[in-house]
Amino acid sequence: SYYIVYGSDDKGLTKTVYGGKAVGDEGGPLGFTRTGLTNGMTYYFVVTAVDNNGTSGDTSDDRESSESNEVSATPHP
Repeated sequence: SYYIVYGSDDKGLTKTVYGGKAVGDEGGPLGFTRTGLTNGMTYYFVVTAVDNNGTSGDTSDDRESSESNEVSATPHP
């Protein structure tokens, strides 16, 4: 199992709006860094969980959850 973080500069995003980044795959770290952000601009994020049924490398039967509640962050210098 692993997680996917989706982010956008548009409020109300869904996983169909913005591509995601998998984190924590196969027991890896749960860290996530998004670079290239603009100070003072608000960004929005949601997370989904994916159950890959223990089949490493085969994503054909992965089941992705609904999006989490949306959170926002605004970087400052």
